[in-house]
Amino acid sequence: MHKAFRLVGRRAWSLSSYSQQASQTQFFLPCVSYPVKACSPVCQFLPQGFASSADNSKIDQALKKAIDSHDAQKLLEVVERHGKEFRETDVINAFTSMAKWKDSAGNTDVLHSKPFQTLVDMVIMGLKRFSNSELTSVIKAAGTLQFDDDMLLDRTSQQLMLSVHKMSAEELYNLATGLAELEHSPSVILFDAIQDRAAQVSDDFSPEQKKDLEKAYQKLEYDHETISKALPDKK
Repeated sequence: MHKAFRLVGRRAWSLSSYSQQASQTQFFLPCVSYPVKACSPVCQFLPQGFASSADNSKIDQALKKAIDSHDAQKLLEVVERHGKEFRETDVINAFTSMAKWKDSAGNTDVLHSKPFQTLVDMVIMGLKRFSNSELTSVIKAAGTLQFDDDMLLDRTSQQLMLSVHKMSAEELYNLATGLAELEHSPSVILFDAIQDRAAQVSDDFSPEQKKDLEKAYQKLEYDHETISKALPDKK
């Protein structure tokens, strides 16, 4: 097993354990299916939507204070207290901020905590409400955190597959390298699509990003020579 956490069983349990009366449904991915009973705490405001942005000053202040503290436990406390009132941007800010703190990576007290699992649930169940930039930043953050959650990675990648052809260089970079850090590939089709789009926006990658992309393909045992040709050095 890779050193990163693999939590498909834990995720399925987390998403299914809150409602014994809910009907059973199946979510399908290429070669993977996840039996999930619908409903988690997030269902209280999804899919109708996240909280309104009308007056979130209290949450904004609480989030800023926790993020500025660089203390994961303080941020998790904010999620626990105010998670039901989070907007899309709050979910992304909380999730990605964790990845900026070295003490969070691989920290079971953080990654296995109920508030962090709630953040992951929010992403999974609100996928269509997030932008490419937000979802690829989640994938990159998961890689940095060494949080190898099959359902999060596969469901998010499946959603992003629909719009790879419109992604920016930064989004492609975050998606490919984030998955590679976890040695996780939802399908070769996704990485073929990333490669095709990367060739179209090759001038937007820095030399360092091009090298990292080649390493990502090599790490996942894909054709790194082809991605290298798709991203020629600027002359």
